[in-house]
Amino acid sequence: MYLLKQALAPCHTSHTVQTGDTIWDLSVLYGIPQSKLLTVNNLTLSNRLSIGQQLTVPVHSIARKTTVSPQHGEFLDWWTEAQYVFPIGKTAKVTDLATGQSFHIKRTTGANHADCETMTTADTNVARSIWGDFSWTPRAVIIEVDRRKLAASMSFMPHDLQYIRDNGIIGHFDVYFSNSTRHADGRPDASHQLQVERAAGVR
Repeated sequence: MYLLKQALAPCHTSHTVQTGDTIWDLSVLYGIPQSKLLTVNNLTLSNRLSIGQQLTVPVHSIARKTTVSPQHGEFLDWWTEAQYVFPIGKTAKVTDLATGQSFHIKRTTGANHADCETMTTADTNVARSIWGDFSWTPRAVIIEVDRRKLAASMSFMPHDLQYIRDNGIIGHFDVYFSNSTRHADGRPDASHQLQVERAAGVR
């Protein structure tokens, strides 16, 4: 049975700025959005960090949720839960709900949803076989990260920025969780939300 729990309120730690630190690198290091780190410290992107400066860093502990079945994933809200369980820089195993086929990805960027890339050409080839080549069509998937299975929706159309080379694609693709939104207009995508709910077993 699906059980809803509230995300725990964040606690905080501190970071002493060292040579070479940037807001972006620190946000990736601590697994939080860059905007969150800026806001908590009353900073903007135009501010420069100083050696020895003390920064407050939010620490989010996201409670596990029970799932409908072992085949389904936790139904996590993107803004308050999922983006902290699957932060930038984290790798994950993707399993297509319909076919059971799996491959590996890395979240390389993304604020409104997770922008991801396949790890290897072999991973890309598995994904292409699932989607029948590159496609904007969303599919229900399970994202397995740190021994947690999360309900998600993924399309496989590489576009824009790329960080991982020699993996058989040019660009990144989109992974949505509950209440994720589009980058273009900041609005929800009903087709992705439907697939997330299917991956959670609540639709």
